[in-house]
Amino acid sequence: MNRSSKAPTWLKVIIIILLVILIAGTTVASLYILLPNQKNASVSITSSQPKVANAQKLVEAYQASGDIKDRDSLYKVLATNPTNTYVQYKNNNQSYGIIIAATQHIQYQRLDTTKTNSANLASSTETFLDNLGISKTSEQNLGTFISKLFEGPTVICQTDDRQAVGQQPATYGLACIDKSAADLSYAHVDVLAKASKGALQTNKIKTLTETDITQAANNLTTLITSNNDNSSTTYYFLSTDQTNWSYIGERPTPSADVKDSFQIPPQLQDTINSSQYRDFLTTYIK
Repeated sequence: MNRSSKAPTWLKVIIIILLVILIAGTTVASLYILLPNQKNASVSITSSQPKVANAQKLVEAYQASGDIKDRDSLYKVLATNPTNTYVQYKNNNQSYGIIIAATQHIQYQRLDTTKTNSANLASSTETFLDNLGISKTSEQNLGTFISKLFEGPTVICQTDDRQAVGQQPATYGLACIDKSAADLSYAHVDVLAKASKGALQTNKIKTLTETDITQAANNLTTLITSNNDNSSTTYYFLSTDQTNWSYIGERPTPSADVKDSFQIPPQLQDTINSSQYRDFLTTYIK
């Protein structure tokens, strides 16, 4: 009697244990399914965030990176007279390229007399940029000088690889600009082209370099163009508020090969002499 009365109790215990195991197994299976999805979601969020905020942060990260090979052992920072203080860039929607000053740049000079730069330095620099989503878009090889352009969503960079020449050691550098700076430069050229009333025709230009001089309220913008016919022209524009621009004139860009190019054309000289800003203009247009 006692055995038969206890049997249902053991049976209940076994059933409870089986239920607990079943519930635990279901819970573990559910977590196994859900966790990978949560992991993927985390990766997706991270990868969607911008990796580089601007040119300054990029160059700072490059200088601090421990992944740039041979830089610390074979090079020193070139602190004076760097040659890579600009970026040459062409927007695919424009007919001409621009050469724009790069305030964010770093250049290294080789410590030994090896003529060329370290291939490891160049390749690890390119890998550094590529890992940040900044890809190579063009390359210019002039033999002793190799320039490569890299473009990302918000930043444009250019590497400067120069072989040793005479007593000058080999140098390697990186210069970057914010993409917004290039957009502003193109927009400014459009404004100046309209102010020139047809004198500045951007469809006849290969590349353009802009320099700006400010003295008190006076602003002088100089555009030096390399034209499709291999000539070079310099254009001058004046503004007192950096919004409304007046076209002063143009001249062939002075060249050591053309002695007369250093003489200001009569029409440009007349415009300068008759301007109320004559003193300012004669200081910087020579």
